[in-house]
Amino acid sequence: MVLYRFLALAAAGTAVTAKISVQVHRNLEVAKQSNIRVKFHCGEALASHRRRLKAGASRTETIESVVHSLKEHTRTSQALVKLLLANQVESTAVETIALYLSANKGASYDEVYTALAKNVDTNTLTLPNNTCGEKMPNAQYPNNIYGYGRLNIFKAVTAPLPKCALWTDDFEVIGEEVKKVSQSTAADCCDECHNTPNCNAFTFTRDNGGTCWLKAENKSVNWVYKKGSKSARVLKPNNDLTSCGTLEEDVTYGGPTVTVTYPAKAESCYADCENTPGCKLFVWYGGTCTLKSDKGDRVIVDGAKAGSLPTSSACAPMELNVNYVGHNIGYTSQTSADACCGDCQATSGCNLFVWFRGMCTLKSAMGTNETVDGAKASFLLAGQAS
Repeated sequence: MVLYRFLALAAAGTAVTAKISVQVHRNLEVAKQSNIRVKFHCGEALASHRRRLKAGASRTETIESVVHSLKEHTRTSQALVKLLLANQVESTAVETIALYLSANKGASYDEVYTALAKNVDTNTLTLPNNTCGEKMPNAQYPNNIYGYGRLNIFKAVTAPLPKCALWTDDFEVIGEEVKKVSQSTAADCCDECHNTPNCNAFTFTRDNGGTCWLKAENKSVNWVYKKGSKSARVLKPNNDLTSCGTLEEDVTYGGPTVTVTYPAKAESCYADCENTPGCKLFVWYGGTCTLKSDKGDRVIVDGAKAGSLPTSSACAPMELNVNYVGHNIGYTSQTSADACCGDCQATSGCNLFVWFRGMCTLKSAMGTNETVDGAKASFLLAGQAS
């Protein structure tokens, strides 16, 4: 088992703390003393490596892909550098990217690439007179603009983990907008998007002294030219609410408590509930998330927030423009009919629901049906009732 501890390391004159193993720290010293620098060979190799990682390549295949994607840029030969790292680094690593992964286990390809690219010894990732061929235009990624540069593994590992990918200059993200906020720099936009649920990418412009356009869309085909703008993707979007539904504000529920957790924000309760056996809903208040197995009485409490796990698959397909009269046992507020399913499943005695204009009416039995434009109704499937 690898022993981890916090080690304070200096990088570019700034002291930062990184949770890395003793062995990795030794490897970093070897890399620093040996002046080991690497560069991506070209965009084609980078694209190939990206595909292999996303296809679930084995450890051996990943290592081979890394080796073939990199060319050594140091005083010693490529073979000697490989031999040095192979002898010094843990068995899961034989190259610079693998060394980074040994310090940041589980990091995605985009996180590794961004961390290395943001810690280069030159001001650009482009070297003159080196291309990957005329068939790869600069408007397409990856391309000849990316893929070159002196990358410093010591600086990369000791730097804070990146929140956003590299900026893309003069391109904006189009598509669904989460919101727009005033910020003075693109870096501030990165933090804003990272902390905003459902924000996957952003565009920064100089409009009105600086504006962040936060977007739910991050597909490359939805990026268009806009002079002077800066755009980037968030590496780990905060999309808790897409799975959890809309939080109920100033509401708490009684009912059996499974356990409690202490997240800083209500949105994080969703993951806690999802990973806790028996949890169907939660109430967050003052930094405490109370995970519950059943929904009790609804009580108004200023500052509290409540949410239910998504269980749309537990309900039958929606009946449109239908209401069932009577047998009401409770009410919840939801912006979509799908979210009512979880509320019904978490409420004892609920077998069906009707959603209309943001209100879920939970019912114990099916009464007479009537036509109501805009209403949606559904039933819990067999075995799904609380």
